[in-house]
Amino acid sequence: IHARPEGTHTWTRHATGTLTNTTTDPHAPATTDVPAGLDVPDPDTFRHWPPTGATAMDITEFYPRLSALGYRFGPTFRGLRAAWRDGDTVYAEVALPEDRAADADRYGVHPALLDAALQSGSLLMEKGEGEQGVQLPFSWHGVRFHAIGATSLRVAIVPGPDGLRLRAADSENHPVVTIDALVTRPPADLAPAEPVLRVGWAAVPVPAEVHPSDADVLTLHSDDADPVQETRQLTTRALDALLLAERTLIVQATGGLATMAAAGLVRTAQNEQPGRFFLVETDAGVVLDSSRRDLIVALGEPRLRLRGDRFEAARLMRAAPALTPPATGSWQLRHSATGSLDDLALVPTDGPDRPLAAGEVRIAVRAAGLNFRDVTVALGVVADTRPLGSEAAGVVLETGPGVHDLAPGDRVLGMLAGAFGPVAIADRRLLGRMPDGWTYPQAASVVTVFATAW
Repeated sequence: IHARPEGTHTWTRHATGTLTNTTTDPHAPATTDVPAGLDVPDPDTFRHWPPTGATAMDITEFYPRLSALGYRFGPTFRGLRAAWRDGDTVYAEVALPEDRAADADRYGVHPALLDAALQSGSLLMEKGEGEQGVQLPFSWHGVRFHAIGATSLRVAIVPGPDGLRLRAADSENHPVVTIDALVTRPPADLAPAEPVLRVGWAAVPVPAEVHPSDADVLTLHSDDADPVQETRQLTTRALDALLLAERTLIVQATGGLATMAAAGLVRTAQNEQPGRFFLVETDAGVVLDSSRRDLIVALGEPRLRLRGDRFEAARLMRAAPALTPPATGSWQLRHSATGSLDDLALVPTDGPDRPLAAGEVRIAVRAAGLNFRDVTVALGVVADTRPLGSEAAGVVLETGPGVHDLAPGDRVLGMLAGAFGPVAIADRRLLGRMPDGWTYPQAASVVTVFATAW
């Protein structure tokens, strides 16, 4: 498996492997119930179960300990039932949940069952034997499957010079899986080195030659006065047009929630019949005359957006890097001068750390409400130099002179400036105690909504 960065010609090999249905010794004799030529575990490994001389291990806190290290196993993958240790060898008994047992025949070894067997390797690392952290499989050697359909396994796992070595059999001591060496490594960084991708719009060049086309146009628009009814009407109309189309069909979407629902139906049809339907997003009132229709067909893009006289096509683009808080000190979310949400930034500030004046309260913010004002200011629609965030819920850190009815540790909600940060200062008169049973997000979303209900 090779990969290369976009725009370069340098390929990097990330993985190599060989898949075969025979062992390195093609003349190995056949074994009962095992396909000819396949290697099998030592038949004495599981002859006595539980293993004689091994010490039972307490696995009561096994999964909570793994969770604290950073692993997250759902119910299906919590298959460890018992474990024993004899020197450097760990023996384990693993099983599928009852509701997954019926799926076992679909796999060589059910992924959850194999994963539970590998989890027992973490039992080799106990207190005093080194620092344990998240480990991810890096390379596999000598992986062989000997049977299918197992719902439980008896496992023996031991460290070797080239990695962990595993042998597993079913409850009747029939070999199921052998792994000669599994090498694990800690992840260098669980966050991706490159930002994730998002769908964006990029200008597309006009073709040198544009031929006349006989494409039809279906224009969709909704006022959203009754979104549910309009969605039903527009999707029905779009479906009828898609089914009855005898020529190339251009679907023009001019805005509205119901229109976007119908546009989604068109995109499904595009997947089923590529090249027959084109989806074009425009402002309301834009006319797709013959020259524009010809150009749309010539471009061959399934999804376009028309802005002025420029056509843009949907493309995967690098998403903006994640917001990273400063390493030390307080910070706040600040809007950009460009009016783009991509340019929001977390900036250092000493405002929340200043001495409190009379009647003020310092709060550790646990959740903040996002309101219409925050959006309009961030987009540059409204000029406002005040910090973003005007309501929050959190925990009292400190009270200023004259504040006697609140104390550090109290849970509060209310109005405050600069709520989009870890610490904020509020006027005591604009705060209230959080009701019992409320979560911080619930409390942070209440004040502005109900204060402006009328």
